[in-house]
Amino acid sequence: SSEATAPWGGMTPIGWIVYGTLLVLGIALRWYALDMRPIHHDESLHIMYGFYPFDHPEMHFYRYDPMLHGPFMYNIYPIFYNTLGVSLWAARAPLAVLGTLMLAVPFFFRRYFSQWGLIGITGALALSPSLIYWSRFFREDYWALLGCGIMLCGFFLRSMPWRAVAVGLGI
Repeated sequence: SSEATAPWGGMTPIGWIVYGTLLVLGIALRWYALDMRPIHHDESLHIMYGFYPFDHPEMHFYRYDPMLHGPFMYNIYPIFYNTLGVSLWAARAPLAVLGTLMLAVPFFFRRYFSQWGLIGITGALALSPSLIYWSRFFREDYWALLGCGIMLCGFFLRSMPWRAVAVGLGI
């Protein structure tokens, strides 16, 4: 097959062009006009409770509340607010980062797919209306999905120490 002799790990130059185009398009769909939509009720809770540790770090910290999700989502906000400023765009940036990272997951499994299989899976992730929506909306769904993806990558890694790290990180 031409893929066995293709340069760059089995991908032909045209394959890399198509793959790269899908990645760029997927990234653009996740980041363009990130702050255009109004804040959803669930987002408002995450954004507000995530703002407290940023605004008054000495007074506000995560406390268990059954109405809220768990501490990571609120503790990640000060990093993004300090880096990007306080805005709706910055509040949704963590999920856009996760959505962007999710586009790379099929690349780690490329040895199990043909060139066009990899391109097809990447295209499905990059252009999926549901995945685009969830990567532009601050809720817990993408955190869980990315954790599953990292854990899955860990199960297929060849090196045992990195396998344990990836599975543990994913869990």
